[in-house]
Amino acid sequence: MRLKSIILKDLIEALRNKTFLIVILLPLLASLFFSVINNAEMDRIFTVGIIEDDNSSFLEFVEENIGNFTAVNYSDFEQGETALEKGSIEGLILINNDDSFTLYIDSQQSLTYYFLKDSIQEFIKLYKGIRPEVDIEVVPVNVSGVHWSFLPVWITITITMIGVVVLSGNIAEEKESKTLDALLVTPAEPRDILLGKGCAGIILIFLTVFIMFLVNRVFITDPFQILTIFALIVVAALCFSAIGLFIGNIAGSQSTARSLSTIIYFPLLFPALIYDLSEFTRTVAVIFPTFHLLKGLEKLLFYQEGASTAWFHIFILASFSVVFIVITLLSFRGWEING
Repeated sequence: MRLKSIILKDLIEALRNKTFLIVILLPLLASLFFSVINNAEMDRIFTVGIIEDDNSSFLEFVEENIGNFTAVNYSDFEQGETALEKGSIEGLILINNDDSFTLYIDSQQSLTYYFLKDSIQEFIKLYKGIRPEVDIEVVPVNVSGVHWSFLPVWITITITMIGVVVLSGNIAEEKESKTLDALLVTPAEPRDILLGKGCAGIILIFLTVFIMFLVNRVFITDPFQILTIFALIVVAALCFSAIGLFIGNIAGSQSTARSLSTIIYFPLLFPALIYDLSEFTRTVAVIFPTFHLLKGLEKLLFYQEGASTAWFHIFILASFSVVFIVITLLSFRGWEING
């Protein structure tokens, strides 16, 4: 009953906490934003300007053969440049006197810059009659039921932030406001408080992940896959909640807890996000629990055999959890003696 009261109290306070709401809403909105981009980008009609002389038929070629591009003719470069600077067009193609091409692309459109560059280069080659030396058929594999491939990243960011940043700040706030002292005069023991706050953090993490799955229309029916995802989220929640409770316990104030959690949060998360950058980053990333959470989610959501291969990452995360839980328990034992 005491444990239930502590969990309920922490859940209510978390839902009233603006920081927690921001932690949930930002990744949630980001996932929805990129999902919309992922679904709609290839169906988008791009507008490009073309500057050519009377002897060129490039504008006519684009209008007749390129489906998702609208061509606008400009009489001079200054007129086309002005339209590009204003954002009226995404690209500007200048056909020079020697029949060469100069391509100008709005670099502010970072999400479509490379797509435009490659696409325009390809239909210029078609117009010039330049065929590639080798015909390559690209067949997409591992097409996920998830609407875009960044969902594991957002889930990893959210779980890490709730555990490390939110929980550490909450317990430091209770210490600073003497709410924790009020709990100590109740029949609740320090281990009850620790367990209650840890359980509240795990529940909040599961609630957030569930919402992110729901809004991104991720529906899984395979029982083994569901069990594996559940196990992965549990060990990740235990790991990062233990880190957050430890930070909150050793911090003397909210400001100290926020500073410590930020110092730990970014180095903890960053190697996992750039693990595929080089051989060095791949080697370094494996020593961080965030990497194993991210890789486990990727295998579970994107690959058919992911549920069986993800257990390796679950085992590593469970090992991290045991280490951090022991450290947290030892720190609370010292607090219990002082209290």
